[in-house]
Amino acid sequence: MLYATFPKTQFSRAWGDLSSPGIWTSKSEEIYNWSENCCKPISVSRKSEIQENRDGLLQAIQKQQEGIERHIIDEQETRLLGDLAEAAGDYERYKNLNPKRVPGTCEWFLKDERFHTWRDSTTSGLLWVSAGPGRGKSVLSKCLLNENQFATTTITITTSSNEPTTSRESTICYFFFKEGGDGRMDSAQALCALLHQLFTCPPTSGLIKYALESYRNHEKTLTNKASELWKILLACATSRDSGGIICVLDALDECKNESGHELIKTLEEFYSQSPSLLTDDSKLKFLVTSRPYDDLERSFGKFPEAV
Repeated sequence: MLYATFPKTQFSRAWGDLSSPGIWTSKSEEIYNWSENCCKPISVSRKSEIQENRDGLLQAIQKQQEGIERHIIDEQETRLLGDLAEAAGDYERYKNLNPKRVPGTCEWFLKDERFHTWRDSTTSGLLWVSAGPGRGKSVLSKCLLNENQFATTTITITTSSNEPTTSRESTICYFFFKEGGDGRMDSAQALCALLHQLFTCPPTSGLIKYALESYRNHEKTLTNKASELWKILLACATSRDSGGIICVLDALDECKNESGHELIKTLEEFYSQSPSLLTDDSKLKFLVTSRPYDDLERSFGKFPEAV
């Protein structure tokens, strides 16, 4: 234990300072003055300046937060597009493997009233084209895509000015199933290709937002989940931003594994809904080509648009 010894005179002087009424009076006055200054009303101009500084600081923080969130979303979108592209394979090459049509061929279909009715309709619909092997189904599909045969202009009436306005053309997506082609050649690969085209087309690129939640939950394995991919496609089709989506599935009968039957069932169930649901909730059209197999006949043959 340590002891400190102070001279008597030094101790007496320190005690005298502490016990002196003057020192406490001055400290009390100082504290009182501080209190008075704190309690004084802030002038209107000063108050406005403080509020402006506060609002500016809050806006800066909000912008910074929005920038961080946008950066995170951009990274997710980039990774999602990369995973979809990898799973989809070279879908454009699959299409271009088929020859161009010989002049004068395919005219029977291009002039068919059932094709015009399906193409020009403002509601969802399925068009099934069936024919035996080597009858030019894939040539027809390529012709429809490369020659822009899906182009149509829909006139709508605005309720405010009652003047006609031209609606945006539908976005066209496609996938050609090829026996012996690269990739899995299953329904998940086809849906990945459709979504990749939809999300990379400038007018509909914003629809990728409907896929982000599912992608956060499943990451890359999303590209293997046909049911999840179908839900995303439906979410895009029911969005007001889609403007209509046309999907071409060529040679659906060559879709591998059980996924082909599952996709056929999914399409059948969707297009078997009541006309009111198809009219109000979506703008999704499918053109499907295949050989006239029994399972496809049972599923698609009942639709009046079948060719």
